[in-house]
Amino acid sequence: MALRDMPDDDDRPEVIALFANLKAALPQLQALLDKYNGDWEYEDRVYRFYHQSFKVYDLQVGTTSITDALQTSTRWRKISSGRPPAGR
Repeated sequence: MALRDMPDDDDRPEVIALFANLKAALPQLQALLDKYNGDWEYEDRVYRFYHQSFKVYDLQVGTTSITDALQTSTRWRKISSGRPPAGR
């Protein structure tokens, strides 16, 4: 289905709950965005990645805190780790 064919509204209960939870968590999410969008967090980490520095692993702290904050908004569904399930 193309984006232009999708309805403007989505009135499923889980979608309504998600947006309500995101709205309630907006101050915390905005603070995280401000913290990790700064030069010393974002641009420095891209620089470290490009130059293959081990300091790039500091990104995991920020990524984990952002994921944890988003996970609280989706209490009924676990956010994927990006890893395939065990046994595959």
